This record gives sequence, structure tokens and C-alpha cells, in this order.
Amino acid sequence: MLSWIFSLLRWLVPYLVLVGFALTTFRYFLFGDVDVSYAFWGIFAFRYTRLLVHCIVYFCYRPAPVHHHPLYQAKDCTVVIPTVHPSAKDFIECIACICRNEPRSIMVVTVGKEYEMLAEASLAQLRHQYPQINWRILSTEEANKRLQIGRAVGEIDTDITFLVDASVFWGPNFLTSALAPFEDMGVYLVGTNKRVRVSTRDDLERFLPVGFLFNFFGSTYLGRHNFEIRATNTIDGGLFAVSSRTMGIRTAFLKDEQVLRGFLNERVSRVLGPYFPWLSEPMLPDDDNYLTRQVVKKGHKVKIQYTEDARVEIAAQFTFPRFLQQCLRWARSTFRSNCASLFTERKVWYSQPWSVYFYLNGMVNFALGCDGTLIYLLRKSDYTDWMLPLVLWILVSKIVKLIPYFVRNSRDLVLIPAYILFAYFHSLIKLWALFTFYSAEWSGRNLAAVNAVANQPAPGHPVVGN
Repeated sequence: MLSWIFSLLRWLVPYLVLVGFALTTFRYFLFGDVDVSYAFWGIFAFRYTRLLVHCIVYFCYRPAPVHHHPLYQAKDCTVVIPTVHPSAKDFIECIACICRNEPRSIMVVTVGKEYEMLAEASLAQLRHQYPQINWRILSTEEANKRLQIGRAVGEIDTDITFLVDASVFWGPNFLTSALAPFEDMGVYLVGTNKRVRVSTRDDLERFLPVGFLFNFFGSTYLGRHNFEIRATNTIDGGLFAVSSRTMGIRTAFLKDEQVLRGFLNERVSRVLGPYFPWLSEPMLPDDDNYLTRQVVKKGHKVKIQYTEDARVEIAAQFTFPRFLQQCLRWARSTFRSNCASLFTERKVWYSQPWSVYFYLNGMVNFALGCDGTLIYLLRKSDYTDWMLPLVLWILVSKIVKLIPYFVRNSRDLVLIPAYILFAYFHSLIKLWALFTFYSAEWSGRNLAAVNAVANQPAPGHPVVGN
């Protein structure tokens, strides 16, 4: 009975909120024939139903259990790591963490023969230390994450593949936990929770003062991301993307000719279907969004394994101005991928109704505009005495998702005012992303410099900019 009620609510609530929002807010601002209080409650419900439901469902989440005799073990896994920094300290530590999980194969894919030889030298000690692992070091001619992954796909001979960024760190029991969802043969894609690694004192001194602040913004971004994917995946199995920082995927799916061809040849015009046919720029980012959408499109399941063992740590790299460029890239991805799910592929409308509401909410929910509109409408209503509670609600709602983060990092409580100001500033970034959604560049990284250095033989170790 409870599951039936939950299923009914999962279908009714999002569409009731969307219809109520449209009937009240649009009519008020376009025709003025709706009472101002109805318009207020229409926007309020549209903006905060998601938060209230997610706060409840967050605690209903259950990870896939780890079996004593699992169907898949580390020996059934290949780990693919595309990188443009094959001598970086974080990269070497990343590979060392993966080695401690003892997968069957590790494939490092870099750019150009110079970097390939550099990767060989950087990993020589680990290869000697873990001879039981099958090692492959490959390269492409271009710094392109999709091409680098594609270069490795044909070499994979295990049932499960993990795609991993070169600056993430696994715990020693990561694979044991992350493989558990694949016991369900309907699960084709697995994501995990993420956390920015706490910096050492030397790192903090190097980042201070501006860098530490942006590292805080990046850490809280991941905290919100963890909150959202755990909640949405619990409700209807959906989520906007399994992060490519670490994702597990069935190799047979990754090798599917149609999936792989689309992965390697995706264009902005193909993401958005017939709506923008002239946008033929190749997609550099959004590789994780593409794979997530394809899994959903083909009727398979996505599972978030949110456990301590499956958690990955990420190197603190959220510096200024790179973090702002990353925010712009992520916001563009939101508009492109959400529109693709809703209007190009459209399967989510009948398979993941809550995700429909989540996608629409994520695209139009500009903090600066929504909060300002709520305050404006309340001032025009007969309930102005509720202005202070409304302002307090708005402020508290911005930090409730970050309670786990602040429990672990209580020293950062003093940065809450800066966080709230940045949340409003991010509305401007998001607005610019909407106007420039067609830009498919990998903002935040100078890939042209990588290509220039990687394809020019030179003595010593090349230095590559971020």
C-alpha cells in the first residue's frame, strides 16, 4: 500500500506543481486576472516543493547492499583514466588509489607520444608494484576527453568499466561498494558521492585568501550535487547526470555501436534535435550527460551508490578565475542536457515524472529573479506582515542542503554570508550561460596549449597550463 501511495504521489505532485505554477504565475504577469496571492503561492510552490520533498526523501535513500558472494568483483573491472597531466602529483596518487582496489586492467589515455612516454615514466614504479594488473598506456592526437575514452573502449575486455578523472581518489574498498548496484542486471550506470579533499595547511596558505574562498564555493557545489542526486534517484531513479569524475558503466553498453558513435560525434545540433540545426560545433564537455541520457533513453536503470566506501575525494582545484569558468560550463550543460531530455528524447515525461519537474525547475530557477519576485508579490499582497518570515525562509533554504558539509567543516560557517552572495551572483552566470548555451568549449582548461605541447617533441618534462 505504501509503495502504491508513493508511486501515485511521484506522478501527481510534480505535474500538479507545474500546472499550478503555469495557471497562476503566467496569468498574473501576462493578463493580470489572477489575485497576487495566487501568483505568490504558485512561484513559492514551484520553487520550494522540490526542496521540501528532497529533504524528506534524502533520508529514505538506501544504497545497494554488498553481498558476501558478489556477482562482480574487482577482477571484472577495467578503469579508464583520460588525462592531460600525466606527470602531475594528483594523477600519480589517483592511479595509486585505484591500484589498491586491484582492478583487472588500468588504461591511461593521454595526448601525443610525448605525453604517452611521460605517463610510462610516471607510472613505472606502480606498474612494478602491481604486476597483476593489466596496464595499457594509450594516446590520441587531440586533447579531447571523448576521443580519449573512445580510444580505450575497443581494448576493454571486462564486464564493467569505470571512467575516472585524473584528480580523484578512491578508498581501498571503493570497488567492493561501487559494484554492488550491478547485482541488479537492469542497472547499467552507477554514480557515487563526492567530496573535496580537505587541504593541508600549506595548500591553504597557497590558496588564501581568494583561492580558499572559491575552494569553499566548489566544495559546497559538490555538497548540493550530492544532495540532489541522492534525492532524485530515490524518487524515480532519475538524475541529471552521473558525474564523470567517477562512473561505472556496463562495457557492453559503452561498446554499443550507436551509443559510441553518438558519444564520439555529438554536436550541439544533435543534442537539441531539430530546434537548432545550424549549431554544428563538436561537443567537448557533457560526456557524462550524454551517457546518462542514453542509459535512460534505452530503458535501463541508473543507481547512485551513496556510501562511505563508494565516496570519491577530489583534489582542491577550485581557483579563481577557473571556478567561474567551470560554473559557466556546468550551467550551459544544464540548459543543453535538460532540454535534450525534455524536448528531444522526451522519455522522461512518462518514465521519470519527478525528474521532469526537477529539470524544468533547474532551468528557470534563478535565485535572484525568483526571490526578488516573491518579495515583490508579497509586498503587493495583503500579507506584508509575513515579509520577515519569508526572508528568513529564503536564507535558510539556501544552506539546508549543506548541513552535512558544515557539520564536517564548522570553521566555514563564517563564510555563509559569502556563500549566499555568490548564490545570487551565480544567477548572472546562469543567465549568461542561457544566452551562450551553444558554446561547446571546455571552459576552465586551455586544451589548445595541451595540444601544442603534446605534439611537439621536446626534452625534459613539458609544462602545461590549466
